[in-house]
Amino acid sequence: MIPRVTRPALLLLSTSLLACGAPGELDRTGPEVADVPEPAPASTPTTVPPWEFDDVRSAVSLAGTYTVRWRPSGGVVPKNEPFELDVWVFRNGAEGEPPVPVPGAIVLVSGWMPDHGHGMIRSPRSTDNGDGSYRVAGMLLHMGGFWELFLDLIVDDVSERAQFELEL
Repeated sequence: MIPRVTRPALLLLSTSLLACGAPGELDRTGPEVADVPEPAPASTPTTVPPWEFDDVRSAVSLAGTYTVRWRPSGGVVPKNEPFELDVWVFRNGAEGEPPVPVPGAIVLVSGWMPDHGHGMIRSPRSTDNGDGSYRVAGMLLHMGGFWELFLDLIVDDVSERAQFELEL
């Protein structure tokens, strides 16, 4: 005699078989692998290159070939105290292309006070860091007032000037 299987018993049996995972069958009671959310990637802190800091001054050279950026190494330009400059030199690209760092340039820095008719009393010297950045030591603006700073670049025996105004 074959036992009579009621509809509720059949439903209970089929649910039990699925929950146990019959051979070749997927477990339909839980999420499939595709439904499991991927862990969020670890956020990488973005670093701002130093030539993009807020205190960096920038100018395009007079002939338009280069963009020159600088900031005082100590954060401020002091009056009548020696200081250093961090300088970055970039060759400007074609329209829509990013500027390219220029290592190997000769960077000469001078200052002029047009209202007084004189320049700096020291001759700063620059050091090429090899990556398009330069350190200029020996800066001294010996009095307060309006200064013009000139950064002359010599690249492949061609000189080009970037000019900055500075109130001290």
